[in-house]
Amino acid sequence: MRVNVRLQEGEGEKVKERLQAFEGVVISKKGRASSATFTVRRVSFGVGIERIFPLHSPTISSIEVVGKGKVRRARLYYLRDLKGKAARIKRAGREEVAAVPWREPKQKPKRRQSIWQAIMKKAPRNRAFFISRHGWTLVTPSARAWGNVFRTTRSTGRWNQCCASPR
Repeated sequence: MRVNVRLQEGEGEKVKERLQAFEGVVISKKGRASSATFTVRRVSFGVGIERIFPLHSPTISSIEVVGKGKVRRARLYYLRDLKGKAARIKRAGREEVAAVPWREPKQKPKRRQSIWQAIMKKAPRNRAFFISRHGWTLVTPSARAWGNVFRTTRSTGRWNQCCASPR
């Protein structure tokens, strides 16, 4: 991340404004809305320097993303203890693709499911169905023989075990 900061040099009428770049790794982001801050760390001449920037500060001219890294946590405070090559972050494996104009995907009209399709979707495999006046009755095979019986009502479509054996 490269942060360009506005600095004022001189006093009185001889005030000059210049930009100073601070390039490093973002190790944390904190806060929300107008009080949000982020911390950038870099190593300069063997000394680690961390600088906290307010995100919505008028002193920040611009923020540029130089590169993206692959990390598995939000706060990278563990980099403070590492030295040399161990303090590097792996580059993200995502490649930039040429911009293609955005097109809304075509949405297919939703087909209503019949009661039979809804019941079949929720029922276990290896099933045998019987229709009764209350709803569907499902008999599933157990280890020895056809053992468990489930019933569903037409309104809910949920399967409830009602008895251990249909016999």
